[in-house]
Amino acid sequence: MAERQPEDRYLVPSVDLAMRVLSLLGRRRHRRETLAGLAQQLGAPRTTLMRVVKTLVHHGALVYHPAERVYSLGPTLMLLGHRAEASLSHIQVARSRLLPIATETGLTAFLVHRIRSDHLTYVAKEDSPRTLHVSVTLGQEFPLERGLFGRVFCAFLPEAECWRVAPRRMRDPDFLPSLEVVRRQGYAVAVEEQMPGVAGIAAPVFDHRAEPVMALAVVALAADITPDRAQTVGRLLRDEGRAVTEGIGGRVPTFAAGPDAAPADR
Repeated sequence: MAERQPEDRYLVPSVDLAMRVLSLLGRRRHRRETLAGLAQQLGAPRTTLMRVVKTLVHHGALVYHPAERVYSLGPTLMLLGHRAEASLSHIQVARSRLLPIATETGLTAFLVHRIRSDHLTYVAKEDSPRTLHVSVTLGQEFPLERGLFGRVFCAFLPEAECWRVAPRRMRDPDFLPSLEVVRRQGYAVAVEEQMPGVAGIAAPVFDHRAEPVMALAVVALAADITPDRAQTVGRLLRDEGRAVTEGIGGRVPTFAAGPDAAPADR
């Protein structure tokens, strides 16, 4: 379990619980939950949770379905989501590269954003033009250390931060050597690492501090990703990630792969 950030002491418990409710209902398998289900999943007292949930319903952030006695995300969030996306120019820059990537590779391309120090979420995607393809669910939140993204982000974060945000992976003796590979080639590849028959390739996008803030990625059937194809797609994602980095005013670390990496202070 990751350590709590120093800023956590400023959190308002009821607001924190409200955000946890919204995050939980944003997951596909929990998109419709009873009050009891929410309480169980979040480990929250039902009386406190009831007040929070009723407040969210009042503001349209949740909808209550009386016939089933379940809650789901509400229409207010759709408007807020569109406005948030429009105001986040760096996401718009990165999102504009997804269609060219999907078109060139024939694979589903998507964008992952670091929303908290130790969590990521899918924020945009372009599905593969093929009839049979693998996709992802937008808005799904997951730990930073999971799968190939643990390598993509930790390869370019200070080691002390990696121990804080990805402690389980850092204890794996094979993890640190794998980070060297990612730094050398500029992208990560995972074949059937999390799900049988599925492969993924990802490359980082860096902010003004030369730290990874997003990742461009593709997901595919494992049978479609030969070593040569993984290298071709990986290099494409690496180059697109660098182009997005430049477009948002970011900087590529000096130790990133290739002689054309822009210098950055660490």
